[in-house]
Amino acid sequence: MASDDDIDRLFRGVTERIGGVDDGTHRMFRLLLETTLKFRDDLKDKEGLSLTVAETQTALDGLMEVLKTHAIPSHITGHARTLVVKWLEEIRRSVHH
Repeated sequence: MASDDDIDRLFRGVTERIGGVDDGTHRMFRLLLETTLKFRDDLKDKEGLSLTVAETQTALDGLMEVLKTHAIPSHITGHARTLVVKWLEEIRRSVHH
């Protein structure tokens, strides 16, 4: 099972790759992280399944593609696809509130 530290390390790595981040970017990463951890915990509690770091990375790559194309790539499936959808729902909710 992916730990909070593993997922946090993944997002920190992404942040480092893109350089310094402003407050809005930091809030977005926090939203992504919190949504990821909630999804991971729900998946474990309700289905007894684990969310892997690889699935989270695939979802993050998929989200970046959605931001460019406005469509979820067809090759993103399973937990990664579900996570992308959850992120998009949270982003939409946070923007509209």
